[in-house]
Amino acid sequence: MPLTLKYLAALYSHTGWPVEIILVDNCCTDDTVAVACETWKKFNEPFEFHVVEEKTPGLSAARVRGIETARYDYLVFCDDDNFLNEDYLVVASEILEKHPQIGALGGYASAMLEWQPAYWPGDFYIYGCGPQAEKNGKTRTLHGAGIIINKAVFIKLKHAQFRFILSDRKGAKLTSGGDYEFCYAIALAGYDVWYEDSLIFSHYIHAERVTPEYCKRFINESAPALDVILVYEHLIYNDNKGIGAFYLQRFKELLFHGWKIINSCRIRFRYRHDVQIRFLEDFHITFHFVRIKLILKNVFRYPKIFRNVRMLQQRLWSLDNKEMKKIDASI
Repeated sequence: MPLTLKYLAALYSHTGWPVEIILVDNCCTDDTVAVACETWKKFNEPFEFHVVEEKTPGLSAARVRGIETARYDYLVFCDDDNFLNEDYLVVASEILEKHPQIGALGGYASAMLEWQPAYWPGDFYIYGCGPQAEKNGKTRTLHGAGIIINKAVFIKLKHAQFRFILSDRKGAKLTSGGDYEFCYAIALAGYDVWYEDSLIFSHYIHAERVTPEYCKRFINESAPALDVILVYEHLIYNDNKGIGAFYLQRFKELLFHGWKIINSCRIRFRYRHDVQIRFLEDFHITFHFVRIKLILKNVFRYPKIFRNVRMLQQRLWSLDNKEMKKIDASI
């Protein structure tokens, strides 16, 4: 936390762009808030600093509270292990001025590993690091770390009664996906999700997160989010096809994961003396097994998820021009 605040204090912005720092106390049980306030004073408080409380546990709830509290048009989600480049706000503001239809903007996260064991492949990251798209411009999803949100789209989603299906991280649990769900909701609202590799920050990864045990736990606790994300993706990018087509995709996915397990087992056996390949294929085998289990488990849950996302889509469509103008006037 202190190092993150040090980087935030070093940010510079365009003249005329006011900046505030909002710390969300999300059921904190230690002295994080007190330490943060004292640390910020040591940096001579270059920006306004506010602490707000959110009693509903979970990263998604904390981020919504931060958005609702914010007074300005754009918000940056900065986790306590994110170190933003000093030009982060300047680069972001230039991009947003060129493309006002952007609802969410993400950049390149450079991995900063506390420790990299011998078995850890150099290009293997499951922590939102590296490029988020093949090229700059419109994309489908962005990681929550370092993401910049247009508050206007949040207000419109709120008028359409958007509620997160996914709660994202809660305490020590590795549940995730709220950032992806937010991106798909933004796309449903008619805004662009955008990636730019000139927007750079570092993501610090603690040593305990680069272990096989952590990776397997991450898969088991975060993989369920994919079933919600796939419903959003189906309704947005598959010409609004019905649930029958969605189930057909899941059947094809079952076959795909089955083939991937066989292929990974073959590779693991062939390169069984290479610790990096063995570790990587163990990761893949675990992931594909979990996906098969979850698809079969959620066969009867998909219609409810499908219905909730469809209703959000219809509410967004039903906002007529007059109502949209009222919303715009309130932003």
